Amino acid sequence: MFAICTAGHINHGKTTLVKQLTGTDTDRLKEEKERGISIELGFAKYIIDKQNYASFIDSPGHENFIKNMIAGAFAVDLVILVIAANEGIKEQTVEHLEIIKSLDVKNLIVVHNKIDLIKDDEISSKKSYISEFLKKFGFNQIEIIDVSIEKNIGIETLKKLINSKILSNKNENIKPARLYVDRIFSLKGKGTIVTGTVLGNKISKNLNLKIYPNNKEIKIKSLESFNQNVEEISPGSRCAVNIQNLDKEDIKKGTIIAEEGYVSFTDFVYGKINYSKDFKNNSEVIFHTGTSRVIGKIYKMPQSNLVKITLKKKIHLITGDRFILRNNIGTVGGGKIIFPNKLKNEEIIKELDKNLSHKISSLVKIEKKISIEKLMIYTGELSLELVNNYKKSDFIIYDKKNSLLIDKEYLKLQSNTFYKKLILFHKENSLSQGISVSFINENIENQSIINLLEKNNYIEVKQGYIRKFGFEPKPNKIQLNIINNFLKSINQNPYNPPTDMHPDENIIKYLLSKNVVVQSSNNVIYSKKSYDELTNKILTIKKQYGEININIIRDELRLSRKYCLSILDKMEEEKLITRNFN
Repeated sequence: MFAICTAGHINHGKTTLVKQLTGTDTDRLKEEKERGISIELGFAKYIIDKQNYASFIDSPGHENFIKNMIAGAFAVDLVILVIAANEGIKEQTVEHLEIIKSLDVKNLIVVHNKIDLIKDDEISSKKSYISEFLKKFGFNQIEIIDVSIEKNIGIETLKKLINSKILSNKNENIKPARLYVDRIFSLKGKGTIVTGTVLGNKISKNLNLKIYPNNKEIKIKSLESFNQNVEEISPGSRCAVNIQNLDKEDIKKGTIIAEEGYVSFTDFVYGKINYSKDFKNNSEVIFHTGTSRVIGKIYKMPQSNLVKITLKKKIHLITGDRFILRNNIGTVGGGKIIFPNKLKNEEIIKELDKNLSHKISSLVKIEKKISIEKLMIYTGELSLELVNNYKKSDFIIYDKKNSLLIDKEYLKLQSNTFYKKLILFHKENSLSQGISVSFINENIENQSIINLLEKNNYIEVKQGYIRKFGFEPKPNKIQLNIINNFLKSINQNPYNPPTDMHPDENIIKYLLSKNVVVQSSNNVIYSKKSYDELTNKILTIKKQYGEININIIRDELRLSRKYCLSILDKMEEEKLITRNFN
């Protein structure tokens, strides 16, 4: 869909023009009717045919309501600038043009209105003046349509031009769905309703949306667009959201409804200026984005059109969205939000003002590893777009399991460091199976390190341990001597092996892994041969007596109670016997 906003000085005929084009009077407030001026934003549906329509946003022209005009013009597809022929370019005409330029609106139509109030031979010269004036703002080839609503001149020509721009619009909606709230009210029997213009992707009743600053998932009771209940609403369309789980008092203008994961909460932004007047560094400005506004201070970065803006309080915003800067004199300028957080190395900000793949590459270089979730906030882009664009870089590795982008050289360096650590570990712990897999959970990049080394056959993961590929525990000469002495000591008294001459834990683990010994309760360790002999004897005794107990084993095999309990515990553990508690 398509969003159109009117702009222009007070009483130049914006609201009357919208009514002529749409049949809707957008002045809805009693005060607006009484004073004959627009105060709040007005909305109307402009129908082309059964399948195509646009949302008209009628913005106020009075200087006191400029904040409402900014909210109306934010992220629209087309602006219709209305200039009354009898008055020409006025103060708010200029400021609205400054806002249009700052918001980087490409489509502009000028309506040269009320031509019935001037002489026919004046029309051409006035249009020429307007055309030359527009060039100061970079609008070099703009259609200027002569219109008289009183005499029905130019309306059909204007409609054809509007229709052609709507039907030729190719809006690739690859941004997250969002809506900046411009009205909040409640209706009996329905509850809380908020309105705004849909940006990015479609909004549907089934889409998971959060409201900020409440930071709460909303339950959508119904969606409306121009008084019709709908299941989904396309970008550029006006939208009324009936919220089930929030009261009217819980929501303020400036609230954002958006897909989760893209909204920043910040008091500092870097921006790219599209248009600006001269300003002093650290001068105070009012920062407008969406329907939010907050006081801040602006600083121009050297040799660029980039600025940094420190805000007086934190607000919610989305990277890539537009902003306007104003002060007590008027509009200072505006542009696009480049990055929502303060950087240690501010030189990199120039790299973040490029295409998405370059921006991703720059952020990965800075942070070495960065999650897709973090990139969503840093760029304001859909996760699918991020994944598709990283592929254009040769030095980024995507860890799909952990949703992580990693600098390839950094990962190689970290992997090399870990591999050296593993080799040293094997050298110092030659009998150990390796480093515990719990290492993987120490930080998010470790899984990627293991995956890379495993993929290239440097390591293997077996039985809960990470070890060099093909590694097998092997005792050194000193350890081999300790092992031989230990085995000799337990074989001297095979069924009653000593329990006070055990070697260190690593040697025991090694002997257990090689099935040389068997460990039981009471700190008793048998040689495998002795354990097999002993269990066979006990099973023979069980067969002879029909059952066994400590007393029988002790008498038959001359074992102490300690060793009887130990061997019976182990046999029960291996399900060779079953304990009868009766």
